[in-house]
Amino acid sequence: MTVPWRAVMHDALGVVRAAVAPGKLVAAAVDALVRARPPRGVHALAVGKASTGMLEGLDDAGLPLRRVLATMPEAQVATCRVRTHAFVRILACDHPFASSRNVEAAREVAAFVSSTPSDDLLLVLLSGGASAHLTLPREGLSLDELLAVSRTLMKGGASIRELNACRKRLETLKGGGLARLRPEGRTEVLVLSDVIGDPLDVIGSGPFTADATPPDVALVAFDRFMPRGEHGAVRRMLEEPSAAAGGGDACFDHVTHRVIANNDLAVDAAVEALVSRGVEVRDACRRCEGSVSSWARLLLGAMEGPATRARAWVVGGEPVVEVGDATGVGGPSQELALTLATELDGRAGWMAATFSTDGIDGPTHAAGAIVDGSTCGRARARGLDPRHALATHDSTRALEAAGDLVVTGPTGTNVNHVAMLLRFPETVTPR
Repeated sequence: MTVPWRAVMHDALGVVRAAVAPGKLVAAAVDALVRARPPRGVHALAVGKASTGMLEGLDDAGLPLRRVLATMPEAQVATCRVRTHAFVRILACDHPFASSRNVEAAREVAAFVSSTPSDDLLLVLLSGGASAHLTLPREGLSLDELLAVSRTLMKGGASIRELNACRKRLETLKGGGLARLRPEGRTEVLVLSDVIGDPLDVIGSGPFTADATPPDVALVAFDRFMPRGEHGAVRRMLEEPSAAAGGGDACFDHVTHRVIANNDLAVDAAVEALVSRGVEVRDACRRCEGSVSSWARLLLGAMEGPATRARAWVVGGEPVVEVGDATGVGGPSQELALTLATELDGRAGWMAATFSTDGIDGPTHAAGAIVDGSTCGRARARGLDPRHALATHDSTRALEAAGDLVVTGPTGTNVNHVAMLLRFPETVTPR
């Protein structure tokens, strides 16, 4: 009976993806803000991994567009189309680690913002990945040193709040830096949130938001994850008082943020998809953060004895993997899937699905995986030891050998991760 239930999981992931597709969400938000206050002219800036999908929401909005500037992953550039007579410039950027072209793109973004007339509307479409796309180190800090610090923090398992706290202190456009380049004029920021709780100063490192992070967070994070004595110049920079901290700047009075989608929307869609197929959702845990192992414990802790009907548990949020010096290939959704697969090894009637909503789980080609009690056996039959793969953070190869990867390509959205654990009686067929 595993085939129909696997189809249920695939369908549920498709429903999640459709629910958080940003085009329709942007279109609705733009319609509302235009009705409330029609602009004379509009200059649209899209920054992040969901830029392509968010720009689709402008196609039929009837806006008086003057210019469009967008940063996005290179894979999206060829497919990005903006139906407008306005001047459009698309810039490819790298993620999660910035390159020299990210720095050049950040400079172009800064020039775009500062040159937008004060009597026109600056419409910003902001999504996860914007932090990398807007990389512009402070004077005296090289890109190489900034990247070395970022890599150490990420590999050590620093949270997005800790990472972005450091970024805001070490770069010029974050923590309200872009807002300060345009001290007057209406700015509307539509946000696709990839941070749990939707803190505006953390999403994309808050380019249009005053930094609300306590001043010691960055330094504490640096000392926690950085080997003692390394990058002393960076540490001294973090010790300096932050001129950007606080919300006293008048430029922020002209900026409005609207969160148009977040992980809660993805969790709701997963629950509705399962319920529509006759599955009883016993629990939906929202806004979860922490290690992959803590997510696995949360899901596996719900496991019970034989069931008379299909039951599921759903978790949404941002799992973290502490990679250390491991050289394996994987991402948090895939590592969670493989962790669950090892616990379900040889057990009938159980299945799990994990999904990174942007379609790119870590630096891999997969979005996640759907696993069951036979996953580990199939991986072993192809010469891959699942437990060794976990130990070396090599989940992609193991799941690919098992044939269980979910590959969607970039989805055009980005609202964290969703995981589902399904318990199904082998005598029951899904609706």
